[in-house]
Amino acid sequence: TERFCPVKQMFAVALLFLAAGAGASRAAELDAQSQIDAVTVFPMGAEVVRVAKVQLEKGEHTIVFRDLPAGAVDGSIRVEGTASGKLEIGSLDTRRLFVPRADAEATASERRQIETEIEGLRDARARLDAQVQAAETQKTLIANLTQLPTRPAPAAGADRGEDWTAILALIAAGSAEAQRTIEEAQIRIRETDRRIEDLEKKLASIAPGRTERTEAKVFVVAQSPLEADITVRYQVSHASWTPLYDVRLESGAKTVAPKIDLARRASISQKTGESWDNIALTLSTTRPSAGASAPELRSLIVDFEPEAPPPPPVAMSPAPATGRAYDQDMVAAAEPEAAAEENDGLAQVQKARRSLVARPADVVQAPFHALFAVPGRLSIPETGEAKRVQLAQETIEPQLTIRAVPKVEPKAYLYAKFVLPKGAPLLPGAVSLFRDGTFVGTGRLPLLSPGEE
Repeated sequence: TERFCPVKQMFAVALLFLAAGAGASRAAELDAQSQIDAVTVFPMGAEVVRVAKVQLEKGEHTIVFRDLPAGAVDGSIRVEGTASGKLEIGSLDTRRLFVPRADAEATASERRQIETEIEGLRDARARLDAQVQAAETQKTLIANLTQLPTRPAPAAGADRGEDWTAILALIAAGSAEAQRTIEEAQIRIRETDRRIEDLEKKLASIAPGRTERTEAKVFVVAQSPLEADITVRYQVSHASWTPLYDVRLESGAKTVAPKIDLARRASISQKTGESWDNIALTLSTTRPSAGASAPELRSLIVDFEPEAPPPPPVAMSPAPATGRAYDQDMVAAAEPEAAAEENDGLAQVQKARRSLVARPADVVQAPFHALFAVPGRLSIPETGEAKRVQLAQETIEPQLTIRAVPKVEPKAYLYAKFVLPKGAPLLPGAVSLFRDGTFVGTGRLPLLSPGEE
């Protein structure tokens, strides 16, 4: 028999306590309930910032965020934050998954009701089809009565016994009744088919009980019990903003100088799969989806195609001298005009190209960055409806001129010329024009940098 060893027993107990301590340090997964705090919207896309508060014990933990949208761009998810103690972030794992919707039970109940109604309508349609078939059979039987006169004549002295007055009345009344039954049933069949189609469309529009989301798992190590504010950043598509402008001109008078009130506005819309409620909104002029390197200029080879040999002469009947001379005169007279038109068109094309090179209107190539922080907090639904906000307003003193082209149009047009003040540039966008408080029309502004006229 083996002798009892107190040293071995103490060592085993120590290992047991170490294993228990290690298991306690690895806490189970912790679901973090986050909410959207801030959003930066780009001309194409947006960056969303979610925040969550968590309580952590000492040791290793896995914080799970299950409420990120399915449209979160892969590779854009970043985690940061602050804590009341030392907290180290180890790694970040993401995956797509299906999660039950909050209204899954109500949606399933509604789907069942619609499916039951569709089944009832299809049964009613089957009964209507049976009525139509029965009425068609009745019409066939009634039509057979018209064959009675064609039967062989009875023996001499025998009475056929047909009451033709009653038979004709039966044929007329029975045929009319059967036709009326068929028409009424067909009308009800069409109504039933339309109702079934509407219900099937409604059934297809109801989302299933599960929806696709993005799950992020953050592995952290806490050196002591602490409270942490975790921030998750990610980019999404299907969000954008476009600039809008209001230009209000006060014409002034002899003693009052004219002025222009330039109001910058923005129209924001998003269909990212999550509602932005009570957020801090920032608009940026950058485009994260654009290329990060200059394009390559590929070589272009210009060559000349060798002249083709002239075709062999073809024998033709001589034309009248007067006609040939007339054609030559017409060609000679038309050649200078065609050459002049061609030169004018070429000059206009070259002039248009020079204008485009002098001031490109593509905001992606503009070497600047501007941010517009919208005051207060607001909400933007995920339905794609436009949300309009005002960014800034400036007052400018313009120079007024009047232009007229009496040969073309008798009207005179008022022009306001001014220099764009310092600050953020004007991005291309629609502009609404007002003169002395009256709306006069719309236009579109090009890309304008500070200091431009």
